[in-house]
This record gives sequence, structure tokens and C-alpha cells, in this order.
Amino acid sequence: LESVFGSDHICYPVLKGDKEELMENIRKSRETNNYYKYGYVRKNDGGIIQIGILANKVQELSVSLEKQTLIEKLIEDKNLVYAAFIDTNSKILAHSEKESIGTNEENDGIKTALNGDTYSKINLYNGKIEVHNVIVPVNEGDKQVGAVELGISIEGVNKTIHNVIILILIIAIVAIFIIAGIMFKIAG
Repeated sequence: LESVFGSDHICYPVLKGDKEELMENIRKSRETNNYYKYGYVRKNDGGIIQIGILANKVQELSVSLEKQTLIEKLIEDKNLVYAAFIDTNSKILAHSEKESIGTNEENDGIKTALNGDTYSKINLYNGKIEVHNVIVPVNEGDKQVGAVELGISIEGVNKTIHNVIILILIIAIVAIFIIAGIMFKIAG
């Protein structure tokens, strides 16, 4: 198959002879909806060989690892009210409320997390929902790249505490009846 590549095409340096080979980033094919990783090798006669490796799975994996995708997966937990990823310049790169993306947010919690410490406080979100606000630093290797902020619903925590207290009371009442029964048998 022969193709014509113009001087604006990424492979032109190989075609011109400035490079012997070139590897592109993954991109969508111009002819199909598939993603390919293209490579170019210079032939001895001055032409090039283009090789395209199907990379749909790699592209899907890359998208699934993007910050916004991860935040959206986090927020599927019904106990989370909001989730965000903030870079080291206090800029929101990903947020469960997409209109917040690109804005800067500076507060004590974010400053604490961007200084490498975990922040935790109970407050009201949008003035009406009580949340446990947790902000933790995110590192890549030894370098901090930002922080993740989560708003965990206090309502869910309160329900869990309530259920645990009821369970403890039921166990205590049953234990009292069992001990009382044993004591009556021993006394008799």
C-alpha cells in the first residue's frame, strides 16, 4: 500500500532522511475509529515503512487511569458527597462537580495536604450537607503531585454508629438474660 505524506506529517523527518526511525504516541486512525501506535522506519531507497499496532486496549486503559475517570469512579460510592484532585498549585484538575474543574481552591485543608500532611475536619458542604472532609497528599515516587479531597457523608457514619450501638445493646440484654438464667440455676 502506498501513501503520500506531506511536509506537515509527523513522519516527514524520517521520509526526508533527518531520522532513521520515529515512534508516535497513540492516536486515532484517520480512516477508522481504532487507536494505533504508529512507527516509521526509513528504507534504503528513500521511502519509509509505516507500522501501526492496534492500541484500543491501551487507549481504554489510559482513559480509565485519567484523574477525572478515577474521581468519577470514586464518587460511585453513595457515602461520598464529592471528590476532587488538586495539583500542587491548588488548581482543581478533576472534580465530581465538573464546573469546578480548572478553578483554584485555597484553604487550610488544601495547604495542609500540599505540605504533605493529611487534613480532616467535619463541616457543611454547600451550607447544608454535613461531611467529613478528608484531604490527603498524592505522591508519584518521592515527589508530591497534588492532593485528593473527599467529602464523606456524616449521615452514613451516623447510621453506622447507630446500628453498632443497637447491636451492642441487643447483645448486652441477651447476655444479661443468659447470666440471670445461669444464676437462678446455681442459686436453686
